[in-house]
Amino acid sequence: MVVGQYCDSFYPVVDGVIATMKNYALWLNQNHCRCFVAAPYAPKYVDDFPFRVVRYRSFPIPWRRPYRFGVPALDRGFKKWQKQTQIDLVHVHSPFLLGHAALRMARKRGIPIVASFHSKYYDDFYQATKSKFVSKKLVNYVVRFYRKVDAVWTVNQSTAKTLRDYGYQGPVEIMQNGVDYPRLDANDPLNAARFRQSFGIKTDRPILLFVGQQIWQKNIRTLLESVALYKKTGAAFQLVVVGEGSAQAEIRRLAASLGLQDDAVFTGVIYERALLAEAYRSAKLFLFPSLYDTVSLVTREAAFFNLPSIVIEGSNAAESIADQDNGYLSKNTPESLCRCIEDALRDETARQRVGARAKETLPVSWEEIVDRVYFHYKAIIEAHRAKRPVSKP
Repeated sequence: MVVGQYCDSFYPVVDGVIATMKNYALWLNQNHCRCFVAAPYAPKYVDDFPFRVVRYRSFPIPWRRPYRFGVPALDRGFKKWQKQTQIDLVHVHSPFLLGHAALRMARKRGIPIVASFHSKYYDDFYQATKSKFVSKKLVNYVVRFYRKVDAVWTVNQSTAKTLRDYGYQGPVEIMQNGVDYPRLDANDPLNAARFRQSFGIKTDRPILLFVGQQIWQKNIRTLLESVALYKKTGAAFQLVVVGEGSAQAEIRRLAASLGLQDDAVFTGVIYERALLAEAYRSAKLFLFPSLYDTVSLVTREAAFFNLPSIVIEGSNAAESIADQDNGYLSKNTPESLCRCIEDALRDETARQRVGARAKETLPVSWEEIVDRVYFHYKAIIEAHRAKRPVSKP
């Protein structure tokens, strides 16, 4: 079996969708079948993965750096490679140009196509256009794409509801995401000093950690305002923000305007997984107030290291979290988030208990997830073959 993972973005960009594709390709190749990734060309970036990455022509998106706009239809080399390559199933992770190109290819070759729904596209469209009318029209375009594929997957029930709210009424398979740390013993000591020294983080202050894209859709304004309120209580801390994004300069300016210039550290993307593990291990709380994310890989990674998260009640990211059991739920206000931080850090014994419960209940290894993915791929291929008309002798 040969499977193609298709998406409109891949490394050096880092986000949850890209992490999902990488781990699908990694574990499928290691344990089950051949799998390649098709993604936009990234200038000055050299792929170094234990699987094939096929790049196609792309252009920068000025308002959404570091993402790029891929145009596979204009890349003759990519189309020729694709035509000459055996592919038994294609799995697309975005419903735009590449998704439609993959759909046409799958139909022409008579192979099944799976499409994962990862994002709250209406939020992205509205952020870009400021028009509810245009955003709704674009969402209808997205829904039409998902109606055409052979199988639709989402990462949790909340995300399935989002897709149905958009107007899709077909079947949906829940395929949750995993974490890639289980081969590392979460109780083994890591070099936390290396993490603090790498980014000039003060050693005598507890760390409040955020990992994710620096875009306003992540509700980072509420995060920063809540931390500024927490500072006014006289608390000493270091807010560590890991990641990059199109709003990173504005976010840093907001942090400074709130008086957090000595309390906030912006590391940029941390590509080294062991160093990011040290960040999780070093922190006291993981702050993830996003209402935008359909699911949060990073809260599960944090949980693997016994690090509890604060999320917003009712958000998709809160689906598997029970307040003060395996995490903390806050209302979507700076005041409520500040109170959650205070309450969680006031009782260290309770915080450690919540972190231990998070470790017990939230993370699942990518290897285990991809075992299930492969089983479903096989069933989809077999069902698709069974539907083919039998040729007469």
